[in-house]
Amino acid sequence: MSAATSSNPFAPCCPKCWHSPARPCPQLVECLALGPLCHEDEVCRTSRASRNVRLRRETITRPVIFIGTGTCGLGAGAAKTMAAISRYLGLRSHIRAEVVELGCIGLCVEEPLVDVQLPGRTRLSFPRVTEKQVDGLLDAVFAGTSFPVTPLGQFRQADAQPWDDVAYLDEHPFFAPQTRWVLANCGVIDPGSIDEYLAHGGYAGLAKAIREQTPAELCGMVERSGLRGRGGGGFKTGTKWTIAQKQDAEQKYMVCNADEGDPGAFMDRAVIEGDPHRVLEGLAIAAYAIGASKAYVYLRAEYPLAITRLQQAIGQAKAFGLLGQNILDSGFSLEIAVKKGAGAFVCGEETALLHSIEGRRGMPRPRPPFPAVRGLFGKPTVINNVETLANVPALVQNGDAWFSSIGTASSKGTKVFALSGKVARTGLVEVAMGTSLRDIVFGVGGGIPDGKTYKAVQIGGPSGGCIPTEHLDIDIDYESLKRVGAMMGSGGLVVMDEATCMVDVAKFFMDFIQRESCGKCIPCREGTRRMLEILESLTRSRRNEKDFDTLPLPGRDPADARDPREPHAEPAQREGLRHARALPQRDEPRTPRARDPGHQPVRPGPVGPEPGAEHAALVPRGVRGARLRPPLPGQGLRRAAPLHHRRRQVHGMLRVREELPVRGDRRHAQEPAPRDPGTLHRVRDLRGRVPFRRRHGCVTAGSGPRRRRRRLAGRGSSSAPQREGTL
Repeated sequence: MSAATSSNPFAPCCPKCWHSPARPCPQLVECLALGPLCHEDEVCRTSRASRNVRLRRETITRPVIFIGTGTCGLGAGAAKTMAAISRYLGLRSHIRAEVVELGCIGLCVEEPLVDVQLPGRTRLSFPRVTEKQVDGLLDAVFAGTSFPVTPLGQFRQADAQPWDDVAYLDEHPFFAPQTRWVLANCGVIDPGSIDEYLAHGGYAGLAKAIREQTPAELCGMVERSGLRGRGGGGFKTGTKWTIAQKQDAEQKYMVCNADEGDPGAFMDRAVIEGDPHRVLEGLAIAAYAIGASKAYVYLRAEYPLAITRLQQAIGQAKAFGLLGQNILDSGFSLEIAVKKGAGAFVCGEETALLHSIEGRRGMPRPRPPFPAVRGLFGKPTVINNVETLANVPALVQNGDAWFSSIGTASSKGTKVFALSGKVARTGLVEVAMGTSLRDIVFGVGGGIPDGKTYKAVQIGGPSGGCIPTEHLDIDIDYESLKRVGAMMGSGGLVVMDEATCMVDVAKFFMDFIQRESCGKCIPCREGTRRMLEILESLTRSRRNEKDFDTLPLPGRDPADARDPREPHAEPAQREGLRHARALPQRDEPRTPRARDPGHQPVRPGPVGPEPGAEHAALVPRGVRGARLRPPLPGQGLRRAAPLHHRRRQVHGMLRVREELPVRGDRRHAQEPAPRDPGTLHRVRDLRGRVPFRRRHGCVTAGSGPRRRRRRLAGRGSSSAPQREGTL
C-alpha cells in the first residue's frame, strides 16, 4: 500500500505493492496504520512507521502551530488570530512553521486557543490569544524566554522534552475528571486529514466489523454493551439495530440525526467539526449491521462549518475506498448523503425528520409502525444520534466488556454534556455515566462565578426539568434523572445562580416550545399558547402598563387616580382595589333566568326618549360583542348585531317573535292568536337549542330559503311587522 497522501492513497510504495482502486485490499486500514501486510519489505515498513509517527506529531522536524477554528473559536476571534499568525510567518521567512486548524477541544471559555509545538519539545497550549498578542507570544516561544500569556498546559508526549513549571493538560481541573472517548480526537488532530485519523487508529473498528463479524453478531455485541441512544430517549441501540436487521427488505436506510435544536446544546456540532471521520465510521458500522446500503446525515443548514468538514470527510473516505462500492473487498457498499435541514425544532423527532428527508413537511406521525419496520420511503430505517454513532467505533474495536466497564447498572459508557450558563468554565464535558451533578458543575465547571450561590441546572432541553440544590448530588443516568422530574435529553446543561428568575426561565422555554410547535395536536398548539400568556402576565411590568386603568375613588376623576400599588397611594384606594379584585368579573349584566326566584317575564313597554337603553340588561350572557341598535321613531325593537355567526345559538337566548302572514299550508290552517310584536319569549327545545323552523305562525332566527320566503311575505305592506331580531 502507499505511504502517500490522502489525494492518492493507492500510490504504490514499491514494485511489490499490488493494491489499486480496482483491486481493493481487505486489510487497507492495517496496511496504512501498521505497515504493508500484502508483502514483506523492511524499507516500506520503516517508511510507513515513521510517517505515522509524524502524523501523530510524536516527532516533528519543523514547528507546528495549532489553532482552534471551531464555531466557538471563530466566535471568539480565531479567524483574526489565525490571520495574525499568517502575517507573522510571512514576515519571517526563516521560520518554516506549519499551521494546523483544529476543532474545539472542549474548553470553549478559553477560546481562541493556540498550541505551539517545537521540534523535540512537548506541545504547549495558550488560552485566549488575540491578534495583538500573537507577535509577542510567538517571539517568546521561539526564543525560549518567558511567555506573555500563561500556558493552559502541555500535552504528554513520551519522546519529547517537557517544559519546566508548566502543568500537564490532563491535570487541568476541567480535563482531569473527564473520560474522553467520543471527544478523544477533538482539538487534537486535524479534522480535515483522514491520514491523521488513520494514524490515530481510525477506521479500525469498521475493518474489524466487516472482516470478522456478521451483521447479527454485531447487533448482539452492541446490545450486550448496554449502549443507549444519546439523543434523549435512551432506547437501547442494539435492540433497535436488531429489529431493523431482521426485516426482510431489499432496501434499508441508516440515518444520522445531527439536528440538535435544544437551546444550550452544541455537542453534535462540535463532534462533527472536530472529528467527522469518527461519525462516518460509526455510521458505516451501523449500516453494515442492519444491512443498509444508503445513509443520510440530517444536519441543519445553520452549521455551515460542520457541513463543509463532513462533506470533505466523505470525499476523503471515498478516495480511500472506505465508502462507496465494495468497501474493503467485502461486498458491502454504502453511499452517504448530507441532508440540510431548515432548523425546525420538530424535525429532531425521528418521524418528522424522515418526512423532511422525503421532501415533505416535517410533521410527526403516530407510531407504530416504528421506523425500524417502516421508515424512510416506507423501508426499514434506523435513526441514531451523532454521539451514539461516535461511540460505536471504539466499542467494536475494544469489545462490549470494555464499553460496559464504566457507568451504572442501566446506563453504560460516557455522556457528553454542553455546559453553559452561570458557571466559571463553559464548554464540552464528557464524563462517565453515574458522575454526580455536583462534580460536573463545581468540579469540571469550576462552580458559580462572582461569589453567587447555585440555584438550579436545566437539563434535557425544553422538555426536561430543573434540578435544584437538594438534588445536586444525584448520579446522572437515565433513570435517576426521571426520578427527580428531569430527563437526560441530548445533553444540554444550563446552570443558573441565585439571580436567575425561574419564572423567566419557564417563560423562555415555553415561548420556545410555542413557537416551534408543529401545530398538529391541540393540547400543544393551544395549551402552550395559554401557558405562555399566563407566564407573560406574571412577568409583565404593571407599572408601565397602559391597557389597564387603576381603580379611581368614588366621585373622583379617573385621570387623577394614582396607582394603588405605589407607596404614596391612599389606603382607601388600595382597599377599594382589593375588594374590586374579589368581585366576579362580567362584561355584561346577567340575564334573568326562569328558575330564578321571583322571575317574571320581561315585557318592555313603548320605546322611550332613549331608544334601547331599557333593553341593555337583556343582552344574553355568552353573546360577547353584541350591540343593540336603537330603533327609529315609530318602529319597534330592532335586532342586535352580534359579532358571532348568526346561526350560532346560545342556551337561554332571548328572542323577539313576530307575527307573519299565515300561508295556506296544512300545518298552519288555523289562524294563530294575535301577539304583541314587542313580546319577548324564551324559545328553546329540550336540548336547550333554538330550533330553526316555523312555529305558531312565527319564524325564529336563522337563515336559508325558508327565512327568505317569510321575509318577502311581509314586504309591500306598511302594517307588516318588523323582521325578527335577536337581542
